[in-house]
Amino acid sequence: MDLPDQFCLPRVVWRISTSFVSDAARAGLLQKLPIREGQVLTQDLLDQSLEAIQTFDDHLDIMINNVGTREEILTGHTNAMLKSPPGFREKMTRNFGLSPCDDAVNFTIYDKVAFPQRIKIEPAVQARMLITQTRPSFSLAPGEEGGVVQLAILVTKAGTVAEVDPLAGPSHLIQPAVDAVRQWQYHPTRLNGIRVEVRSTVEVDFTA
Repeated sequence: MDLPDQFCLPRVVWRISTSFVSDAARAGLLQKLPIREGQVLTQDLLDQSLEAIQTFDDHLDIMINNVGTREEILTGHTNAMLKSPPGFREKMTRNFGLSPCDDAVNFTIYDKVAFPQRIKIEPAVQARMLITQTRPSFSLAPGEEGGVVQLAILVTKAGTVAEVDPLAGPSHLIQPAVDAVRQWQYHPTRLNGIRVEVRSTVEVDFTA
């Protein structure tokens, strides 16, 4: 399952949707779910839902993401609320009283096989996802010059760097650059709300 950071239950379900699931399969799939929109999702219901969808098709999985705070939803200060059916806000109001968490969630069922597991992102875009950027531990020997090392990286769904491959740069600077970049930490990247791996490139500057 793909869950938000610092996830807690129970939470009110705002919307149940599917991704990369055929229309023919969707109707039968939703009938088997033990949870409905507007109801309170508990850990037991989440476990039962996962079992139900994987019994239906073992390629399916669940993704949960936050949709809005209690205040935003109950006051209508969220775009999601504008699309709510008649009486839905009243139902949400009642059920929020059963949840200690402050936000509602979207509940998405998706096909793990059909959904892209890895995407390529431009370096400038990926750089904005950085949380921790360890600097190389390295001193130039007499006569050696600095430079810029370019590396190809693979970032996991958790935001850690799994692979680092040298592309260009002075040979004596490549290993310190690789060692530093392996320690970098990124925010996880999501595609349609689902975490994916990322291919990108980075540069490590030894002239600064």
